[in-house]
Amino acid sequence: MNAAGEVVRLIPATAYARERFSSIFEKTKFLPHWRYPNGQIDPLYAQFTRTTKTTARGRFSFDKVAPGTYFVSTQVIWGEEDAIFREGGSVYDEVTLTGKETEPVEVILSGH
Repeated sequence: MNAAGEVVRLIPATAYARERFSSIFEKTKFLPHWRYPNGQIDPLYAQFTRTTKTTARGRFSFDKVAPGTYFVSTQVIWGEEDAIFREGGSVYDEVTLTGKETEPVEVILSGH
């Protein structure tokens, strides 16, 4: 499965973001969609989050990303859209950019 047409978030891995991801995902990098919290997001946290949409094949890119460590997250959900229960959920991974990269950085969000 891929994240076709889904929003991808690039989130600086600040202490607050680390605490948030640890609280939501606990010790995994996958969270079933029915367990994802629906609470309000701190506007200051959201202010520094960049977003883009994936292609039909699940590919995405962010341009001009400053060196640093980031969380990259999206959701992969499949099944009939009008079904009561669908499969999948939110996935993320952590990536560190040094500023010395000469080629695009590939990130595969597998939930592992």
